[in-house]
This record gives sequence, structure tokens and C-alpha cells, in this order.
Amino acid sequence: MANVAAAFGFRHIGFLEGYAPTYGMRRRKIALGNTNPIFKNDPIVALSSGYIAQASTNTLADIAAGAAPTVSGIFQGCEYLSISQGRKVRSNYWPGSDASADPDCFIIEQPGSLFLAAANGTPVTFAQIDLNCGMFIATGGSAAPAVGGGPGHPPHRGSGGRIDTPRPPPRGSGAPATGAALPFRIIKLYSEDVVQGAPNLGGTSFNGADNSTNFNWAIVTFNLSSLRRGALGI
Repeated sequence: MANVAAAFGFRHIGFLEGYAPTYGMRRRKIALGNTNPIFKNDPIVALSSGYIAQASTNTLADIAAGAAPTVSGIFQGCEYLSISQGRKVRSNYWPGSDASADPDCFIIEQPGSLFLAAANGTPVTFAQIDLNCGMFIATGGSAAPAVGGGPGHPPHRGSGGRIDTPRPPPRGSGAPATGAALPFRIIKLYSEDVVQGAPNLGGTSFNGADNSTNFNWAIVTFNLSSLRRGALGI
């Protein structure tokens, strides 16, 4: 069975061997005037104002154009005093409104963090392990997002982010590469964890494990993040 397109952003699944498994998250702030939704498992960026925001598509072309800031972490949820409910609300996503003050949010930013993510188009291959990759994401949300479109899903409050792989513009632009400024590094294919003895070819018993069809899944870690040793401040 070919993979079924199922975007879920960058889902935290653990840490590289040898890193401390503290599972700690950092508390950051979203600007009250930020009306763009941020979904669970969305990559985020740090702004020069001190706030965070949803990251934008980060590909080789974006980096070459100087339009791709370093990913600062992965969004896990937020809390804020709700105007409509008159109480503090804790949510998997920031809906873009209804807060009486700057919302607090929680992000994973530790080096060595591992994330499961789906390809945006052409499958990630076994030969691309240890290459770096960009991401594809769209602003806003949709209750019925188009395949590979990239917006979050408000009913499920989940991210629509994916690993950027070749796909006709504007929905993707490049295969994993050696570019040092790309935000993630491919560690292994999802099939290695669920298909015994055939990590290269994968298998068809599990969605995301068929490495011969579009939208397969891979496990990645930060190549660049706000806490990566040697990374520049903003």
C-alpha cells in the first residue's frame, strides 16, 4: 500500500543516544498582536523583539535569498487568559486571538532532540541519511488541508509542517542536501524502526514506511537551533 499523506509536523520522539533525556521545555512568549495560528509540532523562530512566531518554509532557495531565519524549536502548546472563557486556558495551539495578554508558550529546543516528520512529496531515501533538509509549512489553518499544502489543522490542533522534498513550486523546491544552513538533519527512515531487515526498501504494512512512494516518514534532529553550539544570536 502506498503511503497516505498525513502531515503532523515535527513530532518529538526522544533524544539521540548520549544526550540527557530531561524532556524539558522552554517557556517563551507570543506577542498578543500575533494573529497567525501556531500549531503543536510547528517549527518556530525567535524574533528580534524577544517573542516567537511560526517558522516559514525553509528551503535552499529561501536560505539563498536570505529569507530563512534559524529554527528556534518546536512548538508544544501555550497557555493564556481567555477573554471569552474568563479563565486561563492551556491549549495545543495558539488560535491567534482571545488572549488578554501575551500568551506563554512551550517549545522543545534542546540539541539532540529527535522528531518524526513526513516528506512533502518525493520520498526521503536511505541514501539521504546524514544529509540536511529544509521544511515546508504554510501560515494559517484549514479544516480540510490540501495534500502537501502545509497549513495546520484547527480541529486537531496539529501542524501541517513537513520535510521539504522535490515537489512543483510553490509547495517545495529541493531534495535533502549538504547545505549547512538547512534546519534539520536526517537520522534514519521511519521504516528502520517498524520493518525488520529491510530499512532501505521499507515495507507497505505501516503508513510512512513505504520508501518507494511519496510522503514517507523520516526521523530528524536539529542541524541548526537556537541552542546549538556556535549558532549566532539574533
